[in-house]
Amino acid sequence: MEKFLIYTIPIYLFSIIFELLYARKRLPNTYILRDTVASLSMGIGFLIVSGICNIFVFKIFYFLNQNSLFKIPYALSAILYEQKINWWIFLLLIFADDFCYYWYHRISHICRFFWCAHETHHSSQYYNFGTALRQPWLGSPITWVFWAPLAIIGFRVEDILLQVSLNLFYQFWLHTRLTKSLGYFGVIFNTPSHHRVHHGSDILYLDKNYAGIFIIWDKIFKTFKAEENEPKYGVLHNINSFNPFIIGLHMVKELYQDIKNADKYSDKIKYLIKPPGWNHRGNGKTSLDLQKEYYTNLKKEKYNY
Repeated sequence: MEKFLIYTIPIYLFSIIFELLYARKRLPNTYILRDTVASLSMGIGFLIVSGICNIFVFKIFYFLNQNSLFKIPYALSAILYEQKINWWIFLLLIFADDFCYYWYHRISHICRFFWCAHETHHSSQYYNFGTALRQPWLGSPITWVFWAPLAIIGFRVEDILLQVSLNLFYQFWLHTRLTKSLGYFGVIFNTPSHHRVHHGSDILYLDKNYAGIFIIWDKIFKTFKAEENEPKYGVLHNINSFNPFIIGLHMVKELYQDIKNADKYSDKIKYLIKPPGWNHRGNGKTSLDLQKEYYTNLKKEKYNY
């Protein structure tokens, strides 16, 4: 997985330089140096952490493979063993992997424990190819559980890890302001327009468009939102820091403080599993609360009018 990501670095760098030059006059405020350096620093840290973690993930998935429900042939990774690539298995794995990604991504937004890692990717107030590389350092040790079912079913470990990398690679081009709607392509596939919504901190855009490759999952599970206006990027409470360590770890510190301040053990546990914004005092607001409040006020305004 890490080798694949390393090989794609020239593509990332070329794309960032191209977008930077193109957007300089056409789309101001797309890049600032400190933010891009912070994102690249997070990307480098992600490669190191995920590289170490995948040594153990490989062993775990291999064990699950040995006791899997089925013995599925190699897909793309067959080439490593000088075997014929099984394109049908590869196609099936693309959908299976993206389905796992959808639920990993959705749960990472509505469960604070996982949000502590994923928030890193949303912390930039700028939206560009550099932002795509702002990957969490804390994700790899815990998020592999969402792909474990694929190993249990019988997909080969090498294919799973390779497809995870390909999925991540696909999502790189989604992080740009250079394109608008892509028409019929966006009916099935995730596009920059769809993903801009996902990175928006606007109330109506919160927790929408979780897809990796196929936007169909969001349409099936009712989490799709079309882009109406360009979003305000970032999170509800921006940290306004370019320090990679603050970007990557500040959410853990905040979670620890909230758990510490809660008296009941049940509340301490709830801080781990409840959505971001919830608190034991009862005056916190989750994204769902904010959206309900927004629509309630909208109805009131319409009625008064």
